[in-house]
Amino acid sequence: MRTPSSYIFITLGLSLFTFFASGQSLSKYEKQALKACEKGDYITALNHYEVLLNQEHRPDLLFKAGQIAQQLEAYYLAANYFGRIAKEEQSGALADATYHQALALKALGRYEEAIAAFEEYQKNKEGVYHEIAAKELANCRWALGQELHPVKLDVVNAGLNVNTENDDFAPLRYAGKLYFSSRPAGGKSAPAERIYSAILDFPAQTSDANPAGKEGGAINTALTADAQRMYFSLCEKTPDGASSPCKIYVRMKNFDGQWERPKILPSVINYQNYTATQPGIGYDRTLRKEVLYFVTNRPGGMGALDIWGSVIERDGSYGEPFPLPINTPLDDVTPYFHQASQTLFFSTEGRESMGGFDIFRSKKTGPQTWSEPENLGYPLNSSFDEQYFTFHTRTKSGYFSSNRPGGVNDGTHIGTLPSDIYRAQMYVELNPRFVNALDSMALCDVRIELADLTLGGTRTFYINANCEDYLIPLDLERVYSMSVSSKDYLPAVIRLNTLGISFSTVLQQVIPLMPESTADVNAAKVVVKKP
Repeated sequence: MRTPSSYIFITLGLSLFTFFASGQSLSKYEKQALKACEKGDYITALNHYEVLLNQEHRPDLLFKAGQIAQQLEAYYLAANYFGRIAKEEQSGALADATYHQALALKALGRYEEAIAAFEEYQKNKEGVYHEIAAKELANCRWALGQELHPVKLDVVNAGLNVNTENDDFAPLRYAGKLYFSSRPAGGKSAPAERIYSAILDFPAQTSDANPAGKEGGAINTALTADAQRMYFSLCEKTPDGASSPCKIYVRMKNFDGQWERPKILPSVINYQNYTATQPGIGYDRTLRKEVLYFVTNRPGGMGALDIWGSVIERDGSYGEPFPLPINTPLDDVTPYFHQASQTLFFSTEGRESMGGFDIFRSKKTGPQTWSEPENLGYPLNSSFDEQYFTFHTRTKSGYFSSNRPGGVNDGTHIGTLPSDIYRAQMYVELNPRFVNALDSMALCDVRIELADLTLGGTRTFYINANCEDYLIPLDLERVYSMSVSSKDYLPAVIRLNTLGISFSTVLQQVIPLMPESTADVNAAKVVVKKP
């Protein structure tokens, strides 16, 4: 079994430092650690502190090492360092050690330990994060409840034909092709991001949707329902290698099925000096028009990255953008509009969550109104970051990116792993319950014929005499006719459908059946009058 990177103690260069330890004073190591921090070289700084801590117990250095580990998002290390500071040592500048330990434990998904640490921290009167700790404590209890009552779905890594040693993200499946983006490592000198596509288990290829001759990164694909328009972000680099604000482009397909040259969207979308990225497109039934959703840090939002929308008029122009009411003061990102269910999926740090970014959904309820966002729960969400959720109706599969342990890069990095793409297999099922229409007593030994009125075909099911719960698998975007029969009862026909479903769902259906004897009684009451 591969060891998660968050469990790896940093040893880079440690043997070299230990070799020279006898010839250098401990204070010199501390100065070297501080210099490394000033340069942003946190790994080297942490190595210096590790040498010092191997020589003696220093609560102040444990606290500094824990802070650096948090900066690196090496949460196992952070929890270890903060946890080694004794209770009686937690005063003054070290009073919040247990709070930081609890945050690290929460980030690792060790909710029970985090709850105990937050509760212990609340007893320390010198701590300054009591109000935040109370919220984090409630979050941990909620997350633990999610783990105890998981959503029925299977989450699997999308595989080595898609995922690499780099950040792989923004998956979107159209028909049999999976589009996604990949971000090479290397900082300012790294190659530009690119859009890729993969069919089934075949190796991914650079997509022909990428713009030619651009140094910037093309990422975050969005397709219209007919796949005739593709929106994407282009994040160009400045001459010194730094990233400039992202902008959104569109490409149209010509009559030959080839992508035309990309066109930058107007300034009403690409607001000057501000980022516009992560486009999503969908037809809004309440407005009877398409809406372009995107993420921006422009003025007028809640203060961080927010999700905005722009109505696309029938002449192709873009209406004045507006922030969505689901935004929070923290980052709200990666919008995806599922047209069949009129539901927006997105990720946010600003709501009750398992930790980091969680995936939520909100249904469009009116021209300007949305339902209260709903967390999609565990195991889709975790204590790590889940983003870029999209849904493929025919296969009942959700796709998303996550930096959770267990990916193809597990054990290869210090701190947070690069994101991998995952597939979540959804389950949509019917749970029928049959009762006597006269006294509501449960009926067993029932025969069901389920006819697909959309694509044709009939399946037959039998519910046994034990009256156990029975789950019938259903396909999405179908209309069904269910014929029910049971001995000594009149047959019944029920209509049901799976239109607009976009997540694991169990449809509960209570079906009353009339005893045959009631038909005989009613027939005896009929009096035929002679003409």
